[in-house]
Amino acid sequence: MKIAIVGAGFSGLEAAHRLNDLGHETTIFEARDRVGGRCHTVREGDAVFEAGGEWIDADHDRVLKRMLEFSQNLLPAPEEPRGIIYKGEWISEDNLWEAAESDAVDLENNAVSLSGKLVFPGWENEGFYDLDDETLEGLVAQICQSEVGKWWVSAQLRSDEGDDPERIGLLGWLLGYRLYLDREGAEMSAFRFENGASALAEQMAVGLGIRLNTKVSEIHQDIDGVTVDGHPFDLVVITVPPSVTRQIRFKPGLPDTAHLSQERCEMSRAIKLTWQFKNNFWNGTLGNGNLHWDGKLQQIWDAGLGSAPILSAYICGQEALDILASGDPLEVGLAELEQIFPTARGEFVKGWVSDWIHDPFAKGAFSHLAPGYVFGGMQYIAEPVGRVYFAGEHTAKWTGFIEGALESGERVAQEIHETWS
Repeated sequence: MKIAIVGAGFSGLEAAHRLNDLGHETTIFEARDRVGGRCHTVREGDAVFEAGGEWIDADHDRVLKRMLEFSQNLLPAPEEPRGIIYKGEWISEDNLWEAAESDAVDLENNAVSLSGKLVFPGWENEGFYDLDDETLEGLVAQICQSEVGKWWVSAQLRSDEGDDPERIGLLGWLLGYRLYLDREGAEMSAFRFENGASALAEQMAVGLGIRLNTKVSEIHQDIDGVTVDGHPFDLVVITVPPSVTRQIRFKPGLPDTAHLSQERCEMSRAIKLTWQFKNNFWNGTLGNGNLHWDGKLQQIWDAGLGSAPILSAYICGQEALDILASGDPLEVGLAELEQIFPTARGEFVKGWVSDWIHDPFAKGAFSHLAPGYVFGGMQYIAEPVGRVYFAGEHTAKWTGFIEGALESGERVAQEIHETWS
């Protein structure tokens, strides 16, 4: 069968590989001038860093398998504990305030208890309708007894979800947490791509039929097949985020259930600010540049994958929008960095803003399960409509992860093969 794939991110690349292996013929349409989607390794001279997806959990088996297959090396995360700055006080992550540690443990115990009662798929948890209407912020307010504990727990959750806890549905978050129940404690963000995430995407793209700089505008389907902007195929797989899918004209139109799922599947508001410096002036400080703090930059780490000294900041939620609205996000960030590292401005070389919120081919960093979504649309997000199929991290158990993108590509290829072969 001839199958069109919209999007050359990891979900589209994985789907193409698996469909080709099953004997089908695929063509990928990609609006960008590169592959990788929301994973993008920036290389400018000696400066090398990730503008998008960066971290790999130790139990993300699909990513690890593809890394091995394409001879890509893993870069272990720093072993030393991160630094934490709260109200001007610096401490080490392995020496938390007692109140914050207690609140974090209480939240974890509560999450373990609740998530252990859930099943997949999420919409089959009929006894938990009330949790779908609640927010993650509500759980934090209920559990955390101290001001510092509430801040510390919220800071970690905001980073994990890519948005403020008030925008994250409690049931959706618990479904994600359920995937962590067998973990021993060191799996999260265990590795990075030593050669950059783009290197893996580019390796996966070799030999595939990919049309770059080709934005899909219209898809027609009938009983005989589909056309993608006039090009005939038997089937089409949409792997771009729902926020982008909604810009495609479908004839006939998609059913209301598909529209509902796409409208309610929200994208996290997250950006990265990255600075190149003359020297690694953060070496030898608490955390060696890897910090959580209560300032505007939220989370900072040594992000350099090349020889140039690089710091990146990951900013999520309303704070990300506020910094973007400032007119000069890099300057705002640099002024913030000076509060931590007074020599930062004198060491500054150049900077980059990775704005996934306003990226026209993403419209957000990655998906999250908003309040009301599990029982209000999630069931239909991956449901095929005739000859139109859907993939992407937003359709996977591992929502928001590269692992989820690969999971969805694997799933949709198998669905198609079983249905049409």
